[in-house]
This record gives sequence, C-alpha cells and structure tokens, in this order.
Amino acid sequence: MTALMLSGGGAKGSFAVGALQYMGEQGLQFDMCSGTSTGSIVGACLLGGKEKEMRNYYSGSSTSDMLTANSLNDLLTGKAEALFGTGPLQARLEQIIDQAAADKVLNGPVPFFITAVSLQVGDLVYFHNVKQGPFPVPGRAFLLGTRTQLIDAILASSAVPLSLPPRYVIAHPPAQGAPPPAEWPDQYVDGGVKEYSPLRILIANGAVDIIAIVLRPAQGRRINMPYGSALKAGFRVIDLLSDEVGETDLEGTFRTNLAIAFNEKARHDASLSGAATAPAGPLSSKSLVNVTVIRPAEDLMPGDSLNFRPTQMQAMIEHGYECAKAALTAPG
Repeated sequence: MTALMLSGGGAKGSFAVGALQYMGEQGLQFDMCSGTSTGSIVGACLLGGKEKEMRNYYSGSSTSDMLTANSLNDLLTGKAEALFGTGPLQARLEQIIDQAAADKVLNGPVPFFITAVSLQVGDLVYFHNVKQGPFPVPGRAFLLGTRTQLIDAILASSAVPLSLPPRYVIAHPPAQGAPPPAEWPDQYVDGGVKEYSPLRILIANGAVDIIAIVLRPAQGRRINMPYGSALKAGFRVIDLLSDEVGETDLEGTFRTNLAIAFNEKARHDASLSGAATAPAGPLSSKSLVNVTVIRPAEDLMPGDSLNFRPTQMQAMIEHGYECAKAALTAPG
C-alpha cells in the first residue's frame, strides 16, 4: 500500500506543490494521504481535484491575501486570539474547496488524515474521512462529515501557536448567554506542535511505501541575518521547534525499520543454526516501511514561514519539482 505524507511549513508548502506536479506527470498514485498544517491544505486540494487552483494559491498569494494583522490594543485586551486573523485565508479556502471538491475529499476512495493538537487535552488528534471503521489510530480521531468541518480542520491544523487563532472543529461553544457545558469543546492548533511529519497514522494503517514531502532540508545552514525583534526571533524559534519535531518523526520510522530488520535477521540466523527461535515479539507482526523523502537541498525561507511572497513561492515550486525528480529517479 502506497501513501503520501505532506509535512507542515506555511508558505513553504509551495515546494510540495512543485513536487506533486512532477509526481502527477509521472502518473504516481497513492492509497492514502496525511497532512499537517500547510500539508493539509495541499492534500485537500489534491484529493478535491483542485491542482490548478492549488498552484495559483501558492504561487500568486501575498501575506495580505492570507492574513490580517491584529492591533496591539486588541491583543492586550483579549479581543484578538492571535497576532493575525485568518479571515482572508478562510475565504480563499472556501473559494477553492467548493462543495464539489469537498465531496471528493470526504467521500472519495483515498483515506485522508489531518493532524491537529487539542489545547484542552494536549494530545494529537486526527481528523479523517474514513467511514469504514474502526481503523488503527495512534490517538483520538474524528470523522469529518461536512465541508464546513473539513475547512475548519484545515484551519485548525494550520493554526501556528500565537500567530494564528485556535479553531473549533467538531463541537462548538454554546451561544452567548447559554449555560456553559460540562466539558468545554476542544480548541485546536497546528498539528506540527506534536507531529510535523504525520507518518505514524499511515504506517498504522498498512502503508509499506511512503512518499514523504518534507519542507525542510536534512541539515540546516547558518542564516546570515539579524533577528532584531521579539516577533522575528519568536517566529524563528517556532520554525526551529517544528524542524526538530519533524526530524524526530522521520528518525522514529527509520529506527523502527532498523529494529525490524535486526529482529528478522536474528530469527533467520537462529533457524539456520538450528538454535531455538526466539518467541515472536512485538516487532514480528510489523513490516519494513520504504520511505522516499522529497525535501529541499537547503532552507527554503530564511525567516518567517508565514511570509508569503509570490516570487519566492514560485521559485519554491520549481525547486520542489526538481527535488522530486531527483528523489524519485535516484537508483535504489
């Protein structure tokens, strides 16, 4: 079973658009898909048949097309939940993911998993379109049933803490003046807080070949610029934390592969030598997972990943195309 994994990364999602363009030209298909943050936007557009609109979205948008800056007064008085409002972003998503596209995502044959993190519980959750349950899931899972819920889940998965407001998805707070519920509904933020590269849900559901589009290089480089304000430094720290979470996700999969291979070799060697074979352990039921990683050669953006510049994003699309071509045609 082949799967597609789309990591988070804000405006760097342009790289994934270019990679998917190359994959589409080669006729590559997949049986399931997972996405975090910008990866959830890319995944929904792809499964909804909106490839052209997705490319236009990532190549022709500026920051003002996506976000509105909240005033300092609104932040200090609690009127604003984050530094930026997502009204323009929501309007763009509602324009692209129309009812026909949402129906393709929600009722299509490809299982789709969107990650987010609950502020109330602190856990990673998966919003999904899988109606034939139950299915293996490493955490809580919620079925998306409507276009509104799908868009809310994407906005939740994309809600970078402090920068973008948390989002309600399935349950919503009571109307003003109504008595408070016994349990306040969950508010969700960016899935990248806990799983920048959502591989576990794919592996748990039987994926043995995964194409992972990761929006950061294997090794970062020195960024030769000053971080002269609290906001710039804060955005940089969020990027660094996301990078660390993403590498941990990948390394966990590679370490499990090594453990499975070692376990299989030990049991094989024991059978050849006539020694008693060790009892089947927890790894005996697991299969090796082939992960093909498509990632940039160097940092895509030196600063804030929520800074959308059309010229820069077009360059990232072209770089994603070339990196996908290199990764998918490499020998072995």
